[in-house]
Amino acid sequence: MSSSPTPPSVSQQEPMSAQEKARRELEDSMRSSLPPGDGEDLWSGNNTTNSESDPPLASSDEMQGSPANSHIINAWHTSSLRIEMESARRLAVSKKLHPYQRDAVETFLKASPVAREAHLFVFMCELGNKLDSILSTAPAFTVSSALLENIKAFTVAVLLSSKLEVYKGVVPRDHVLAIIRKEGLNIPPNLDRDPHIVKVVGIAIAEELTQARSRVKKAVGASIKNSTTIYDLADALTDGTRCIVSVPLCARLSLLRKVYLEDETKGFWDSVDARLKLIRSTANGDARKITRAFRKILDDDRQTYGDAPTDIHVEAEADAWQE
Repeated sequence: MSSSPTPPSVSQQEPMSAQEKARRELEDSMRSSLPPGDGEDLWSGNNTTNSESDPPLASSDEMQGSPANSHIINAWHTSSLRIEMESARRLAVSKKLHPYQRDAVETFLKASPVAREAHLFVFMCELGNKLDSILSTAPAFTVSSALLENIKAFTVAVLLSSKLEVYKGVVPRDHVLAIIRKEGLNIPPNLDRDPHIVKVVGIAIAEELTQARSRVKKAVGASIKNSTTIYDLADALTDGTRCIVSVPLCARLSLLRKVYLEDETKGFWDSVDARLKLIRSTANGDARKITRAFRKILDDDRQTYGDAPTDIHVEAEADAWQE
């Protein structure tokens, strides 16, 4: 038998290539373990060595505390503040602020956040004091001539309304005030929010109602004395107003003449209100019965003082303005 070939000795093995040698060195380094507390945490990137040649990275607090880094941060803040101050200066100039106000803006920007809040609070208090001073020295509200003209026109419309329940008291005044609010002509913007203005306007309306009632009463008395037809009386009272002569208005004026013959004293308007109340209560609020009552009063007046002239146009119904 022939013997198996003898393996070559170490000296006879082929030399290891450089690439194979490098591969084996890498495998050996990967299988080796590092000493506790030594080496480098490659996953997190934090250096765990304590060698003097490779010191650990500085923290953010340490960076801010270092003189060089603090200088960089302060320079950045200074540059940003300079930009903001320049922008604020241009804005102050465009708003035409006084020089001392522009300086105040610069001082405000340089202040700390707490100081800015304190400054704002002080400025708000100062502004409130100035507003209080303006309001306290402002003249009391008075009714303008334009508003007074409107009150006069609206007062006539209310007194010539065929649906007015009473001629005295707050009812006609409230009707006039409602028309003023609805039309919105020459009224103060805070009419609904300022009780003082409402009171002043209410007093002006009440005074004008008193004068208008006096004029109507005199006209009624003169028409009886002169035997004027009811249509002539209605035409005279609506002249120069937005009101029109209508059958309901003529019927209401006929009632006024009827009551005037019974009571021409200072209590005339109280007697008129009492007669209107009697008509409503007798009719139990029935609109048809109330209409019949006024028709009878109007017919009696026409028989006494005459019918309408042919040149006067009489509407069957009152205009919405005087309702």
